[in-house]
Amino acid sequence: MDKGKRWLKAEDAATYVGVRVDQLRRLVRTGRLPPPSHSLGPRSPRWDRLALDAVFEVKQVKPDHVTPSGMAHALLAEHNAKRRRKEQVEAFRRREPVPR
Repeated sequence: MDKGKRWLKAEDAATYVGVRVDQLRRLVRTGRLPPPSHSLGPRSPRWDRLALDAVFEVKQVKPDHVTPSGMAHALLAEHNAKRRRKEQVEAFRRREPVPR
């Protein structure tokens, strides 16, 4: 994949984002990634590299505080939810009060 290309095929867009093609399509379906353009025809979807970059950009609120936005925020929330669930399961197995 040429780093200078702006419009990416599904395989290139998936590689650029770091997922498989089926995951890329699922992320588009769920609204976590922007949909492709079909300007070349219905069988030639192309993803805008700049739109994909915008999803992953990080906004700087204060000089010492970074706030994730878009996809980064969604992935962070999903990771935290899985971690909390794992802690709850481990506490249950040890028969301790469940952390909330």
